[in-house]
Amino acid sequence: MLSRASSSLATVVQSVSEAAALSAREAELNRRIAPTVVELLRNTGLGAMAIPRGVGGFEPEVLSILEAIRGIATADGSAGWVTMIYATSSVGAHYLSADALAEVYAPGPDVLVAGVLAPRGTVSPSSTGMTLSGHWPFASGSVDADWISLGALDTEGRLLSIILPMRDVEVIDTWDVIGLRATASHDVAVRDCPIPDHRVFDLTGRPTTTEAPARFPIFGLLAAGIGAVCLGIARGAIDQLVDLAGAKIPTGSKRRLADRGAVQEAVARAEAMVGAATLYLFDSTAVSSFPATLEERARLRAAATHAVDVSRQAVDLMYGLAGGSAVYTRSPLQRHLRDIHTATQHMMVAQPTWELAGRVMLGMEGDTSQL
Repeated sequence: MLSRASSSLATVVQSVSEAAALSAREAELNRRIAPTVVELLRNTGLGAMAIPRGVGGFEPEVLSILEAIRGIATADGSAGWVTMIYATSSVGAHYLSADALAEVYAPGPDVLVAGVLAPRGTVSPSSTGMTLSGHWPFASGSVDADWISLGALDTEGRLLSIILPMRDVEVIDTWDVIGLRATASHDVAVRDCPIPDHRVFDLTGRPTTTEAPARFPIFGLLAAGIGAVCLGIARGAIDQLVDLAGAKIPTGSKRRLADRGAVQEAVARAEAMVGAATLYLFDSTAVSSFPATLEERARLRAAATHAVDVSRQAVDLMYGLAGGSAVYTRSPLQRHLRDIHTATQHMMVAQPTWELAGRVMLGMEGDTSQL
């Protein structure tokens, strides 16, 4: 078993990727990541890679986080997505009070935290602190998490986050979907749950550390993480098509698929598209200001949305070239196609983000609170 003490981040990513690739079909059938992958995310610290170094974090730069997510998503989009959720949710540790940090990470750094930023809950004062009620969809990875961070509004309409153990949360089986099936992105619900004051925090406020993950815009990190997942899925689709093209002789032909000029051109175009989108996204993580300027946040969101859009185009192209071979469940290409089209539906990288980023670039006013 790997440990963070003996392994580099790259070695850990490779180990998780190999396990994710081997278990991808089984994970889809079970609609959750394989236990072997979950345990690797937990025991290597990769699932909590962005926590403060004081509680055992890797101390990664944001670029390293995105590279790790992309690498695992290349093997399996669902595993990459869950890794992204755990990693971005673990950034919340930089905003927790000392009491909450000690409580959550009392067992050590191998704690998995899921999260839903959307304020679908409400908190109200109580005699012991606060009471939380709400219903949140898309709680990816919550079935295997130890804790979960949930967005809520207080009585004054302020956006807050509340961290609570999964034993206090009801998981509602709703995730019967076309793609990213193994992310187990079920709904979760809480009703009149008592919450001590120290578990309430503000992700839009000042973090308690100055480490790299804490200095990065939290909404931008989520969007960039989704972009990294999609770039990984696209990378996996290109790799699968290249392998197939080298061996497949289409019906009615005497030449391999790889010998066709149209296939050669399409693969080259896909490589260029995905490579350029990757460089643009990674370059846009070089946020120099703290807090990041509005222009930096707009560029980051545009780069993340572009990465998702370009990845979809590349996967569609690879799937189309594969012909009938891609329609079978044994082909990873059909899974890549379903996964990428599910990822594109996320609000953080959907079409309206182009408009929001464009308004900032044009010097126009708009609601940039979640940029």
